[in-house]
Amino acid sequence: MKNFFNAIGLADMEKVHSAMIAWMFSPDCNALSPEDKSKALNCLFDINSQRNYKSIRTELETYNIDIHIVTDEGTPEETHWIIENKIKSNQHSNQLDKYVDIANKKYGEGKNHFVFLTLIKEEPLGQYYHLWANKTYLSLHKILNNLTSWKSRDNSHKYILKEYIECINLLNDSLNDFITYPNKYPHVFEYGRTAREDKDFDNIKGDSGEHASFIAECNLEKIFQECFLSEKIKNEYLKDFQGNIFIQSWGKAMLVMYGKEGWNFDPLRLQIEFQGETFKVVLINNSTYLKPDKDDYKLIYEQSNNNGKTWERIFLDSKEKGWRIQRSHKKNGKIMKPRISLDFRIDPEWYKNPKLFMESYRKAVDMADKIAKNG
Repeated sequence: MKNFFNAIGLADMEKVHSAMIAWMFSPDCNALSPEDKSKALNCLFDINSQRNYKSIRTELETYNIDIHIVTDEGTPEETHWIIENKIKSNQHSNQLDKYVDIANKKYGEGKNHFVFLTLIKEEPLGQYYHLWANKTYLSLHKILNNLTSWKSRDNSHKYILKEYIECINLLNDSLNDFITYPNKYPHVFEYGRTAREDKDFDNIKGDSGEHASFIAECNLEKIFQECFLSEKIKNEYLKDFQGNIFIQSWGKAMLVMYGKEGWNFDPLRLQIEFQGETFKVVLINNSTYLKPDKDDYKLIYEQSNNNGKTWERIFLDSKEKGWRIQRSHKKNGKIMKPRISLDFRIDPEWYKNPKLFMESYRKAVDMADKIAKNG
C-alpha cells in the first residue's frame, strides 16, 4: 500500500508541509508529548536548551510568514518562532530581512527565533542572515525520528505522523540519489511541464534509479532540477555574483546569475542564464523590464557607444564567432521584454559530464566580461 502522503502527491506542496509542521507542534497533535515538542523546537532552531515550554501555539501565513509558533504566550518568557519553508523556490527580494523586521516590530526584538527550512542547504541572505538557522528536510527527518513519544503511542495521530516521517525520508533519499547519480534519472531532466497523467511510466521505470517512479508520481522533476543546479553551481559561485543568483522553474529549471562586478550599466545590466541545454549572455533594460515599450528596447542598442561600437555591433561581432543572437522585440505584434542575448547550446545530456558544463559556464562568463569591458 502506498504511503498516504505520497499517494496524494504531498512531496512538492509547500503549504501542506507547512500545515503538517504547524500541526505537529500544536496542542491538537496527540502524537507527541509536550516535552518532545519542546525538544524538537529547540533542535530545529539550534537552541541549546533543555527547556520545556508551558504552552505552544501555531499559526500559518501570518504576515506572509509560513509558520509562526508562540511559546509561553502571555508570560515574560513569551517567545516567537518563525519558519520560512522553501521547497520549490529560492530566496528573493530580501524576504528574510522583511520577516525579521515584521517579527521585531510586532513581537519585540530579542523575543524571536528564525529558521530557514529548505530541501537542500541554502545559505540565508540579507543583512540579518546571521539570525537564521538553516535546516534541511533531512535535518527535520532526523529530529522527528529521534523523538520517542510518538513511537510508543497508539492513536490515529501517531500513524499520521509516522506516514509523514516516512514521506520526507523517501523525499530525502530520492533527492540524494538523484544528485549523486543524475545519469540514472534522465527523465527528471526531460519532464518539466508534463502532467502526471501524460507521463510514460513504463518508460520511466526503465531508469536505473530506484526512485524514478516516486519522483514522477509526485511531480518532483522541476524541484529536483532546481536542487541539482543549486548544489552544483549556486553555492560555489554565490560570492562572485554578490548573492544575485536565483533558480526558477519554467518547465525546465532556469539558473540566472547577475550582479558581477562590472556588469551593471544603469539602467542596463548583463546576466548569465542557463535553461535546458542552453547558456545565454543577456543584456537587459532592468529599469522597466516588466513594463517594456519600444523605446526601452531601443535603449539597449543606443545606451552605450564606445569607439563607434554600439551594443548591437558587439553582439553581432560575437555572432560571427559561433554564437547566436536572439532579439526579444516583438512576438505576434506584441512588444516583448527589452533584452537581447547571445546563446549557445551544449549536449542535452550535460548532466552526465560536469566538466562540459563548467567549461561552458566559464565560456558564458568570459563572454559577458568581454562585452562589459568593450561596451
